[in-house]
Amino acid sequence: MTKGTCKNSAKEHRDTLQHMDGYAISKKQRAVYQDSMEIQLTSKEFEVLNYFVENKNNLLSRKQILNRVWGKDYFGSDRVVDDTIRRLRRKVSKLNIETIYGYGYKLVQNNENH
Repeated sequence: MTKGTCKNSAKEHRDTLQHMDGYAISKKQRAVYQDSMEIQLTSKEFEVLNYFVENKNNLLSRKQILNRVWGKDYFGSDRVVDDTIRRLRRKVSKLNIETIYGYGYKLVQNNENH
């Protein structure tokens, strides 16, 4: 690998990292880190988290999350969204995922510097 390729790879990696409330979220690696330690998330947990990060501070309905992560053809209970968010809250407890009663959820960034 040439020196230029390494620089480009490092830049691509850096561009995919999102820092939020003490976590580093890598879209490219589909991974979440806290203090350089990877937090184990299922594929759906990561997809829900990524959707929240892409829409931080925006209200997302359960249906929007369900359609985006599970697809419009998903056949099953919409409670799968609630269960996945409950597990996410346990695994990434520093993130502020608010429940908006009767509507859905919102990821509120606690600290703009992280």
